[in-house]
Amino acid sequence: MIERLNPSNMHAPIGAYVHHNISPPGARLYASAGQLGVTPAGELLSDPREQIAEAWLNVGRWLEAVQLNASDVLRLTVFMTSAEHVEHSRECRRKLLGDVVTGNTLIYVSALADPKMVIEIDILAAA
Repeated sequence: MIERLNPSNMHAPIGAYVHHNISPPGARLYASAGQLGVTPAGELLSDPREQIAEAWLNVGRWLEAVQLNASDVLRLTVFMTSAEHVEHSRECRRKLLGDVVTGNTLIYVSALADPKMVIEIDILAAA
């Protein structure tokens, strides 16, 4: 089980994250490629909100494929091209993770690999 804590000598988290996520001794680490708003059939969705929702569904599919669940996630790094839909992304994250709070970083970038992409999510997990 991952140990999650916020040290008393640091500021409280300003969002849905914890400062420390410590994998158990002997745990195997899992690192993803960036998960995008691409359907299982290979279609990059054109609507930004649908693309964001699909990217988070792909995070769930990635976890499922390696027999992990939300409680195994150490850290998420989310790259977005705009703040316009950040609340929708957070809502999708909450839907996927439930009450699990991981390490999270949100980074706004000018573009991703394809200019039509609006989100990319990297996952680090341990089990």
